[in-house]
Amino acid sequence: MCAQTQWQPVGTCRIDNDPQTVVGPELAVNSVENFMVANASVVPAIRAAQTWARSIVVDHVSGQPPCDSGAVTGRCA
Repeated sequence: MCAQTQWQPVGTCRIDNDPQTVVGPELAVNSVENFMVANASVVPAIRAAQTWARSIVVDHVSGQPPCDSGAVTGRCA
């Protein structure tokens, strides 16, 4: 028998520059080399709607180079 759930937890990975947090601002997992989190766990809270839409946005944004790297032009303020 397989157990299933109808909800997906969000906000389980805190994002911050603090080394005590799980994930840094660029979604890289602290203390783990070459590993990123790109799912709903980095979204602080979802008030309404499904989590899949937020997960798609997080996935899309995680594939973009950071604005301060100089690789992106005309997209960052």
